[in-house]
Amino acid sequence: MPTKNERYSYIEYTCDGTTTTFQIPFDYLDEDDITVFVDGTKTTFTFTTASTVEVTPAPSNNSIVRLRRNTEAKKRA
Repeated sequence: MPTKNERYSYIEYTCDGTTTTFQIPFDYLDEDDITVFVDGTKTTFTFTTASTVEVTPAPSNNSIVRLRRNTEAKKRA
């Protein structure tokens, strides 16, 4: 749960077993504010652009990839 000084945004993708890149459809301040989970487990990823991350190897078919932003409210001011 976010503390009173944090704000979350996230998106979830259902994987097809071959896709490795996922769009970040929301703004963020620092790359450190983005976390990626595959089926609920935090995973490593690479930014390929400011609005796209890559997860390798490709998550398996029907896996859920969640991209989450966690920005402290004081950083947003």
